[in-house]
Amino acid sequence: MFYNVTIFLNSEYQVIFYPGGHGPMFDLPNNDDIAQLTLAAYESGAIVSAVCHGTVGKTRCGLH
Repeated sequence: MFYNVTIFLNSEYQVIFYPGGHGPMFDLPNNDDIAQLTLAAYESGAIVSAVCHGTVGKTRCGLH
C-alpha cells in the first residue's frame, strides 16, 4: 500500500527516521514531498534521523 506523504504534513509525528539500504537512493533524493515533510517536521521540533543511505532524505531540504 502506498500513501501520498502530503497527508502527513500536518501530523503530530515527533520522529522521522529514514533507513539505510539502496532503496532510499532511488526514492528520496528528488522527491519534493519528502523534502517538504522533512523540513516541516524539523521546523516543528521533530527529530529527523537517518542511517547509511537514508541520509539522502535530508539533503534536498538542506539538512545535513
